[in-house]
Amino acid sequence: MKLSILDQVRPTHGMDASATLACSLELAKLGDELGYERYWIAEHHGSDGAICSCPEILLGRIGAETSGIRIGAGGILLPHYSPLKVAECFRMLDALYPGRVDLGIGRSPGCGVQETHALKRFRNDRPFADDFEEQLSELLSFINGGFPADHEFHKIVVSPGTPGTMPVWLLGSQTPSASLAAKLGLSYAFAQFICPTQMEEAFAGYRHGLRNIGRNHPGKTILAVSVICAESREEVQKLALQVKQSRQTNGSAPIVSAPTAIAPRSSNTKPLYRNWEKGRFVGTPEKVQSEICEAAAVAETDEVMVLTPLIGHEAAIRSYRLLAETFGLKRRFHDKYIPQCPGEISKKEPDTVACDSRR
Repeated sequence: MKLSILDQVRPTHGMDASATLACSLELAKLGDELGYERYWIAEHHGSDGAICSCPEILLGRIGAETSGIRIGAGGILLPHYSPLKVAECFRMLDALYPGRVDLGIGRSPGCGVQETHALKRFRNDRPFADDFEEQLSELLSFINGGFPADHEFHKIVVSPGTPGTMPVWLLGSQTPSASLAAKLGLSYAFAQFICPTQMEEAFAGYRHGLRNIGRNHPGKTILAVSVICAESREEVQKLALQVKQSRQTNGSAPIVSAPTAIAPRSSNTKPLYRNWEKGRFVGTPEKVQSEICEAAAVAETDEVMVLTPLIGHEAAIRSYRLLAETFGLKRRFHDKYIPQCPGEISKKEPDTVACDSRR
């Protein structure tokens, strides 16, 4: 199974913006060393809790200090922007780091009402993202070519020009995004940590949509999950409680504090929620691995993207290390990563334990 990293670029322990960005850079370098497949950055606006409003700029720095891991946005919030400008930004990144850049697209505002209004392309009563499908189709034509000869933009040359096509992913947390991804033939990433109960329906809808348009291949997919992982149950509970308290303090949705017993149905011994429907994967490495593998098997995907919402950089780094070891990720190189953030812990060689996501 492939593992990837989703970074929301969240300040911790009173860090300022510069220190927070430095820790994101170090996490990307560590992910590169440990064998993670991708490093994606989320976009948010007007938030003290998630400070990256322009992923393309941070990706420019991260690309320069990594060598093997794919880098991308998870995702660019397209309704705010001109499709041509997004295409130009990511063509520039693709020219700098050939064959390593992913463009993930989201349709949510990623901010509050005032910020959404300030970012609007049209300052009128037009509903947000009402032309999203049109925007996305236009972006795809700019990125990979394909405007018909009679289109007003068919003579536009996107600069810089780079050979080949760029992978474009549609991100979503509900079934409509899955249907649109299939309709446009895009790869699809589902945010299970936002809407866990729609996971099965979304992936099934995506594959059904691909079949309806005559595509025989299953399509590339990613399951994005939230994980808190530590060596012991006691440490897991401590970390999860810290996250819960932090989220409640700043007004964000609380995270599940620790693994708890789920009430059974009245006439059935099966739990009310399966592991992947709890919204978070919380536990020791073996427990988290088992639950992630189970969810990936149901989703029929071989790639899981991990968001670790821990409030300390050291704990987050340790969680990603434990996952890499438990899943048996193959290191790209040894002893290259030199920690810059305080409190970084020593490295360990990965084990060779893995799982079959399609069992």
